[in-house]
This record gives sequence, structure tokens and C-alpha cells, in this order.
Amino acid sequence: MFEGSTGTLLWQLDLGVRIQSSPILGPDGTLYLGSTDNNTVYAIDVKTRAQKWMFLTSDILFESHAIGPDGTVYVGNYAGTAYALDGQTGMKIWEAQLGPPLSDSNLVSPAVGADGTVYFGGADGKMHALDGRAGTEIWSFQTGGATTSPGIGADGTVYFGSTDMKFYALNGKTGAKLWENTTNRGYSAAPALGADGTVYVGGGDWTLHAFDGKTGATIWSRWMSWGAGSPALGVGGVLFVPDSDGTLFAMAP
Repeated sequence: MFEGSTGTLLWQLDLGVRIQSSPILGPDGTLYLGSTDNNTVYAIDVKTRAQKWMFLTSDILFESHAIGPDGTVYVGNYAGTAYALDGQTGMKIWEAQLGPPLSDSNLVSPAVGADGTVYFGGADGKMHALDGRAGTEIWSFQTGGATTSPGIGADGTVYFGSTDMKFYALNGKTGAKLWENTTNRGYSAAPALGADGTVYVGGGDWTLHAFDGKTGATIWSRWMSWGAGSPALGVGGVLFVPDSDGTLFAMAP
């Protein structure tokens, strides 16, 4: 854990396993992360550095997890299993088998909508929408390739890319396709959503794209010499984009 303004190391904790998932922080200060060594989700109290609980899944975990409005932790793994865990106790609320494999890489993570719907994508070529409370499938949308981690717009629109060379926008409640935008290579990176509705995503064509969230029209594209990873938006609309050669770019809005 680092001091945000200075980068000073505040503390570190050795769990004795290889941590590969991106950590997520709950509203109560609990840190959730996963190990690909033993397929386990860990919950850590950041104040005391004590392990609160651990939960063993059936296969290698996705890169990251997601937290629902009520604190439920949602996890997916390579075997095509989705889990909902109580954020306080680690007890399993439900599990759902969505059909293996959900992922053939360590790049896919679930996302949670404002209404509690949980969205899972992966190598099965589908985007799945699950009821966050019960784990039942609401809808699924089939693409022609493996799908990326989704981004959820303020109006509930689900945005994601696929290795079929298309980027999609779906109605979050029904799964109906709103639009698609085709490029000359597929997608593996997750999108970032601007406050004005612009969707930013890096494509397999080594290009960073900005799409109109309502229509799917390309606003602009920028070629990145070593490819563009999943972008993130900072204060004031600054766009941070990682490159595969280890460079981080900051782009003005």
C-alpha cells in the first residue's frame, strides 16, 4: 500500500502466494484480491492488515473482481463459474455455471450495474447478464469471438469489445444490440467511459479509439506505437493509457 501523493510505501503484506489479480477496495476499507496459485479470493483489512477471510474457487480466477451496491463480491474463473460472496464473511451466496470456458486469458473481469445486474464476458463469445441477488441469467448476447471486460454507462448501456473485430453497445436490461463499430483487428482491453458519454478503448490494431456512446460513431482514433491497453480517466478528464512497452501516456481531454 502506497501513499497516493508521494508514492511512499506505507505497508506490505506477504500472503505466501502469487497475487495476480488487480485489488479492489470495498466501501468499508476491505481489500479484495485473488491468487492464481490456489484459486483463492482473499479479504484483507487495510487498517490492521489482518486477513478477514479466504474463499477457494474451482479454477484460476479472472484478473479482478467486482463489488455490488450492497457489498457483495462477484468473482469469475476460467472454468466458467461465477460466484457471489458475502463481502463481510466470505460465505458463498450463489454460484452459476455459465459454460466453460469463460476466459482463455487473465484479462477478463465482471462489472456491476447500478441496478445490481452483474455482467460477465469471456472466451465463450458471450456477454452474460446475471441477477446479482440470485445468480440467475437474465440474458446473454453472442458475439463471434472472445469478449472483453465490460464498461457500464450511466444509463445502463453495456460496452465491450470482442476478438471478432467489433465493439458493441447493448441495452443493459434486455441485451438488445444498440450499435456496433467494426475495426480491422479485435479487442482485448476494457473500455473507459467519459462523463460526456464518450467511450475510450484500445484495439488490437494498436490504436486508441474514442466512440460516441450513443451512436457508435468514431470521434477520433490515435495509433499507439506499442499498442493501447485498458485506459483510465483521471481528474479533469485526463486519459491515462498504458502501452505494451511499459510506457504510460497521459492525454489531455
